[in-house]
Amino acid sequence: MRHATLVAIALLSLAACGRGGTAQTQSQGGDPALRAALAVMALERSGDQQLTGDQTRQILPLLKVLRDSSPEDRQVTQAIADQIFAIFTPAQRAALDRLREQARDRLQRRRPGAGPPAPGVGGPGPGGLNPDPARRAEVRRRTLERAIRILESRTGP
Repeated sequence: MRHATLVAIALLSLAACGRGGTAQTQSQGGDPALRAALAVMALERSGDQQLTGDQTRQILPLLKVLRDSSPEDRQVTQAIADQIFAIFTPAQRAALDRLREQARDRLQRRRPGAGPPAPGVGGPGPGGLNPDPARRAEVRRRTLERAIRILESRTGP
């Protein structure tokens, strides 16, 4: 159950990525580095839209730069995340869109009539999903590390 919940959260987080092209992470809230790492992990789990060897070799160093960058340096992280999304094929972006829609549908079935979260529910602040900055930084670091490990396992030593 916990795995399914984490996958749903990850896929809903990807909803902020937008659709298509390199501009898809622009003008969206949240951390572009986190969205890029979650997208990589979702594609790797997809089965039919996994990254190619060439894509892996291109994305891996970008994820490492994101890992080592400050979340506060929004322009840098945004530019690198845009580069990662530009490497995805149209079919991979479509797969991410499908996964987001499936996650939204699952959420709607669990919470019928659920609209956007009320203030303080699922948003910033007390009672929301955005923890304190130290916790956000830790989640970001761990997610990027996990995405890096997944791609490193595919490229070998």
